[in-house]
Amino acid sequence: MTAPRSSPPGLWHNPTGQSKSGQISERLLIWSWSTDQRLCPGSLMADALGRFTEAEILAQPRVWAEVMHLAERTVAPLRDLWRSRPPAQLLLTGCGSSYYLALAGAYLLQAQLRVPCRALPSSEIAFAPDEATLGIPSLLLVALSRSGETTETVWAVERLRERGATTVALTCSGAGPLLQASHLAISLPVEERSVVMTGSFTSMLLTLAALAASLAGDEPAALPLRRAPELAAGEMARLAAHARQVAAAPSSGFVYLGTGPTFGLAAEGALKMTEMSLVPGSAYHTLEFLHGPRAAVSGETVVIGLLSAHGTAFQRRVLREVAALGARVVAVGEEVAGLTSLPLPAPPGSVAAMLLCAVWLQWLALHVARARGVDADAPRFLQPVVTWSEDLREGGEG
Repeated sequence: MTAPRSSPPGLWHNPTGQSKSGQISERLLIWSWSTDQRLCPGSLMADALGRFTEAEILAQPRVWAEVMHLAERTVAPLRDLWRSRPPAQLLLTGCGSSYYLALAGAYLLQAQLRVPCRALPSSEIAFAPDEATLGIPSLLLVALSRSGETTETVWAVERLRERGATTVALTCSGAGPLLQASHLAISLPVEERSVVMTGSFTSMLLTLAALAASLAGDEPAALPLRRAPELAAGEMARLAAHARQVAAAPSSGFVYLGTGPTFGLAAEGALKMTEMSLVPGSAYHTLEFLHGPRAAVSGETVVIGLLSAHGTAFQRRVLREVAALGARVVAVGEEVAGLTSLPLPAPPGSVAAMLLCAVWLQWLALHVARARGVDADAPRFLQPVVTWSEDLREGGEG
C-alpha cells in the first residue's frame, strides 16, 4: 500500500538545502505483485496481469487536471526565482524515464523560453560536475525524479549547488532528500503502485510545459495544455484498442524513432517496452536509423515512428524505406499512406500530441507484456528506486 504523503503536493522553498525538521526517512512505497508470477501467453487470465499499470494509465486524464491546477498555483515562486537569478542556461537531469523526460523537456523549454537548454543523465553530472556546467556561472538545474530519492540525482543537485547553480526539483513525492537539497521543490499529486513510470512521466512533462508557458507569458501555448485532460479522456479507448492491435502480431524487437521533442519519447517508449514486457526496445533519431541500424531489420521488427513538426516529409520517407525492408512500421501522429498509422487530434510534436503519444506507448508495452504472460506491475530485477551507498559518491569501489 502506498505510504501517506508526509506533505501535501505543492511547492517549497529551501534556501539552505537543510532539513527544517530533522532527517526525513519516509520512503515512497510502491506496492507490486511478486515478480515470479507469470501466466502463459493467451491465458484467459492474461488481462489480470498489469492491472495496477492499467489503472494508472487510465487515471492520467484525471491526474493531469490536478497537475494543471497545481502548476498554475505554484508558478509565482518559480517566476520570482527566475527573475532574481536569470539563467544563462538550463540543464535538466534525471535517471531512466526521468532522463528521457529531461530530453523531451529540454527541447520544449528551449523552444518556449529561448534559453539554451540541455539534458544529461544524473550520473554524468554527479561524477563530472565541472564538465557538466561548462563554466557557466548562472546555470539553472531542473532535477526530475518520481520518488525524490534517486541517489544519482540527489548527488547531481548537491554537486551543482556547491558550484553556484540554482536548483529546482520536480518530483511526485512529498518527501525525500532531493527536495531537501534543492532551492525550490515542486511535488505533484501522483502516486503509482507499479514499478514502471506512466502517469508520473506524463504529469511531469505536462508540468514542465505549463511552467514554461507561464514563465514566457504565452497564454496561447497554455490553452491546449488545459484541454489535454479532456482530450486524453476522449481518446483513451481508441489509443488502447490501436495499441492492442499492434501488439497482437509476433515480434522479436521494437525500434522507436523520434525527431526533436519526440526523440525523448522514443527513448521512453523503448524503455517501457523493455521494462514491462521484457522484449528488447531501442531508440534512434529518425534519420539516424538509416545510417547503420536498419541492417538489423527483419520481418519481426516493429518500427514505431513518432512524427514531429520538423522534417516531416523526411520522416515519412524513412518509415516507408524501413517498411520496404520488411519491417512492420507504425506511424504515430498523423496518417502516412501505405503504413499502419495512428493519427492524433493535435499537431505532431506539440505537447498535447506528445502526451497522447506517451499514453499509446504505455498501452503498447502493457499489451505486449500481457500477450507474453508477463506482469508489467513488477518487472523482474527492477525496483521503484535505485539508491547507492554514500561511500561511492567519490567513485570508490563497490
